[in-house]
Order: sequence, then C-alpha cells, then structure tokens
Amino acid sequence: MVKNLRLWNGTLSYHYWQKPGVLRLTKVFIFNVTNPDGFMHNNEKPQLSEVGPFVYREDMQKVNIEFHDNGTVTFQHYKILEFVPELSVAPNNTRFILPNIPLLLVSLCLSFFQRNGTISEVQTIYTGHGGMENFGYMDKLNGLDHLPYWDEAPCNAIKASEGSFFPPRDLTKSDLVHVYDKDLCRIWPLRYRRDVEKDGLKAGYYTPDDEIFSPGESQPENKCYCPGQTKCPPKGLQNISPCQFDAPVFLSFPHFYKADPELLDAVEGLTPNQEKHETFFKIQPKLGVPLEAAVRVQLNLAVEESNIHVVRGFRSITFPIMWVEEGIGDLPPNIHRWIYLATSFAPNIAPILEYGFIIFGSLVLIVVFVRAYKSLVFTQENLERGREKLRRGSSFIVNGQHRLMIIRDSYSLLGNHSPETDNGSSD
Repeated sequence: MVKNLRLWNGTLSYHYWQKPGVLRLTKVFIFNVTNPDGFMHNNEKPQLSEVGPFVYREDMQKVNIEFHDNGTVTFQHYKILEFVPELSVAPNNTRFILPNIPLLLVSLCLSFFQRNGTISEVQTIYTGHGGMENFGYMDKLNGLDHLPYWDEAPCNAIKASEGSFFPPRDLTKSDLVHVYDKDLCRIWPLRYRRDVEKDGLKAGYYTPDDEIFSPGESQPENKCYCPGQTKCPPKGLQNISPCQFDAPVFLSFPHFYKADPELLDAVEGLTPNQEKHETFFKIQPKLGVPLEAAVRVQLNLAVEESNIHVVRGFRSITFPIMWVEEGIGDLPPNIHRWIYLATSFAPNIAPILEYGFIIFGSLVLIVVFVRAYKSLVFTQENLERGREKLRRGSSFIVNGQHRLMIIRDSYSLLGNHSPETDNGSSD
C-alpha cells in the first residue's frame, strides 16, 4: 500500500495529487463598521457586524511538474477562483464601511486576487521514494531551503506540507504534522487530538498547536516572529507584514478565538466559537490524505494613534477587517472509493485471502501428490504384476484350504474310532 502511495507519474496517488477534483470552497466574511462616526469622533469602540459568507469555488491543479532523481518533485499551483452567488449571502459588489487605510486594502486585495492563475511560488516536495517520514513535505521553496520572510530558525523552516499529503501517522508515530500556505507567512504545527470518522473512514483530528500564536516572551520559539521588537504582539496575533508589503497586518483566528481577552474587549460584535472558528484537519492515518479540512484565519490591521491624516482619529487598536475559511468538505466518490479500498477493505480482506490461498495451495499440493503417486504406482505394468500376485495368492489359499480340510477329515476319522470297536474286531 505504501509503495503505491508514493508519488510518481501515472500512479493513482499522482492523479489525486495533480488534479484532486475535490470541491474547494473559500468563504469570505467582512466586518462592517456600524458606528463609523462614534468610532472616528467620539472614541467609541468599533461596533462590528459580520457580513458573509461570500463564497468562491477554487479550481486547483499542479502544473510545470518535474520529477527528480533524489526522490523529490517540483511544481507550481494553478488556481482559479469563481464567485458562487447561490452560496453567498449578498452580491459580489456589496459595499461596506471599513477603516480608510488604502495601503491595507490594496495589500489585502492583491493578496486575495493574486490567487487567480499560476502562483509564482515554485515548490519542491518529497515523493516518498526516500522514505515516508517526509512524504509530502517541502524540500525547497523557490530554490531555497528556508522561508525568506524570517531571518532565524525555527521561524524560517519550510518542512511542511502544502496540504495534499502528510507523512502517515501509522508509520511515523508522531502526533505533530506541519502545513504551509503563502498567506499564512509561516508553517503551522498541527497537533493530533483524537480519532474520528469521516463518511465511514478512520481519520485523525488535528488542530493548530496550543502555542502557535503565543508571544515570544512565553514561547521562545516564536521570538523570531517579532525581530527587533522589545515586546511581541499579545497572544493570538501573528505578524505577517513581511508577506503583505510590510503593511501592519496581523493574523489571528476568527473573532479572536483563543486570543488575549484584551483584543476582544477592544471591539464589539465578536463572539468566538470553537465550532465555527477553529482550524482543523481530518487526516487518514494510513495514507496521510486529508479527508476534510478547514483553515480559518482573520486579517487584522494594527493601528497606532497618530497625527498622520489617513489614521487621524484612530486610537491604538488591532482592527479586524475580514476572516476567511478555506477548506474541503466531501470527497468525490472515486477518491472516497480509492481510500476505502486502500485502508478499510484491503486490510480486512487480506487475511481472509491469505488463509484462503494457503488452504487452496494445500489442496493443490495434495491433488498433485495424489496424481503423482498414482502415475508412479498404478502403471499398467504394476497393475499386471498386482493381478498376477493376486492370482497366485488365491491359488495358494485354495490349495491351503484343501489340505486343511483333508487333515480335518483325517482327524475326525481318527477321533471317531473308539476302543470298543477295536475290541469287537479282535473277537
């Protein structure tokens, strides 16, 4: 099974990886400011109203694919986003009231709509031919063995999956996997939480590690995400400005889920909810294939009080702009059937077939042995010899019985000869 899982041109796993055929939806939720005057002029907390989702269907495939002799493959993503009005709550041209920060809006729009077409990033991942412990993980990104956005490890690490395959947990025995996306500006550690089922298939349930957005003061490994700063952002925020034209953009979970309470207290209208706002992956443990996934992130603007015209009137605040969910829900029937046959049907039927073949093989050997024995023993010559021996044996028995009868008759005659008879004859 593992052998067939490795990526190579023409294999079943290759076709799934190259053009998955799964329904990928991107849902966008915008935070509309309902008290712009009070916020701008009366120092009120911004009152936010979530509007959405605006749903986009994403068609994705890998292009410019090149396999290498060292067990890796290089490729680029080709993505097209198409607005789906029947799944959206409003037309695509709905107007909103947002903070008047042109740089931010340009940055976010470019980040989102640059998804259409061939993505400039060139990724090189492990195919599994050199071992499954790094299966699906990146080896190079644009020819580099590290992320260019961060100066130090582990922040600049690229050992992560682009989302198609992960090292199978049944083989690695590890509770931690990593995923990468350019918009995240880093790799995310995902930790195994429990076993679940998805449409009759066994899966491991993964969520982001508890310390993923912890400040460097409490989590030293995160210190390199805030270089040159005396204090890192509060818990729940991730600086992604190096990936957003150096705009003061911070990533968080939607509605400041699992974030510092002060972030939530600075605005009104947000209600964190685990079911709605938690990122998760359901990964099949034998194959490392995601059966269902949802990456949910919120984009925030860090605004500092200033006399600059574009931000005049803003108090210092981390302002929520939008949040996005990217994910896959249901697998196509052909992919579900492939995973079921590989993980559920085959392991259960294999022992039955194994024992069946053993029994069948034993019967074949017995039949072959019996036929070989008959061919050697029951030849025409041996049969004739056997018949001759039987005839001789029968004659011997008949002759023996005849002689025995004579002896018995003689014994009977002798036995019947009494003394009185002898005396009578003497007279």
